[in-house]
Parts: sequence; C-alpha cells; structure tokens
Amino acid sequence: MLIIDTGDNNNKTVLTRTAPERMQEIENLLFQVQDINDPEPPIMRCHPASFYNQFTQEEILNFAWKHGVYQFPTQELIDFLKGEIHPPRTIEIAAGGGHISEHLPGVIATDSKLQEEPWVKEFYKNLGQHPIKYPSKIIKMEAEDAVDNYKPDTVIGCWTVEKEMTKSGRGIDEVEIYRKVNKYIIVGNRYLHEKKSVLKMAKKLGHLKVISPPWLLSKSPLPEDNCIFIIDKLG
Repeated sequence: MLIIDTGDNNNKTVLTRTAPERMQEIENLLFQVQDINDPEPPIMRCHPASFYNQFTQEEILNFAWKHGVYQFPTQELIDFLKGEIHPPRTIEIAAGGGHISEHLPGVIATDSKLQEEPWVKEFYKNLGQHPIKYPSKIIKMEAEDAVDNYKPDTVIGCWTVEKEMTKSGRGIDEVEIYRKVNKYIIVGNRYLHEKKSVLKMAKKLGHLKVISPPWLLSKSPLPEDNCIFIIDKLG
C-alpha cells in the first residue's frame, strides 16, 4: 500500500503498490533506452496521451511516485508548448527530471535542485515518497536568477511552487517572474494551483487564459483538474 500526498498536505490518496514486474514493464515503455552503466537518471519518452490508456490510474500514480515525475511529456503537450514559444528566448524553471525540456530543443532547463538537499530528502523519506533525480544537463539556478540571467521572453514552469504558499519560503516568487517576461506558462492542476497570487494578479489585469485539454497527464489523483495557465501580456 502507498499513501500519496496530493500536494497540499491536507489530502492523501491510498494506492495499491504496483508489482515490481509490472513496474519494470511500465518503465521499459516510458523511459528512453540508455546504457546500463549510464549514471544519469532516465528520461521519459514522448508518447501520445492515448498511449497511457493501457495503464490504470494507480499504475500512473505509482510510476510518478517512484520516479519523482510531476508532469508527463505527452506528445500533445509538447506540440502545444512548441506552438507557444520561441526556443532561443525561452527557459524552463523548476525543470525537475528534465522530462519536458528534453523534447523542446533549444529551451534552457533550470532548477534550484532543492530536492538534493539533505533536509528535503529526509522530509520526503518521512512521507514515504521519492525525491526528484536531476540530470546533469539541468542548470542549477533559482528561478528568479535564471530569468535575470537569460532574460527570456517566455518561461515555462510545470508544477511550480509559489513562495508565499510554502512554510519554508523556498518556493518561487512567481509574481516577480510574471513582471519580467511577456509570457509565463504554468502547467499544473486547478485544485492545487489556482489560488496562486500570480494567477490572481494576471486575471485581474486580463492577462490570464486557462485551458483544460484532455491530453494532460500528471501525478495528480485529480486528473480532471489538470490544466495549463497561460499568462500572456501580449495575447
């Protein structure tokens, strides 16, 4: 049995643990092939959303739990993002395991790599969950510093954590991100993310669009709430 934190520390989802043999089958289908001696963590393949119909919701959540995956790189999501960005002027913040940026050539992937810190690893251990394993190609940099350094036109963030919504204060100042770029795309979940200050501000100023396409797949046990928040000053 697994007890999965939905992300807000108030609700838990109880899952039946996927059998090791079945999990290996799923991993073989979802991860890119790599040499057995490769020290880098595996990167997910880009499959159409329909590919995941062969898995149960529990299997998807088990996979996400085991590998620290927050957002799955469906082909439809990647195609959508490609249509929204100009890679030389686009960065990803909170890139995690690099599963999205892997399929967006030219996009610089950054992350604070907070989950490498011992106290965070211990926190996840106590929750019975697995921290993210970061590929070396992900540039270690706080989101705000990444924006100041690369001066992008567009920023992508999947399942970003806003600073004022955390007890530790180690989240992202997303309002500051919003002020410095023309477009900020947040891929996430209404239940967890719609109360962010940055979204309230963008909505008030008429810069916010929210879409809920059926091809979003995430670690959320509430898939019906998966969505994309698009903050576009020029749109």
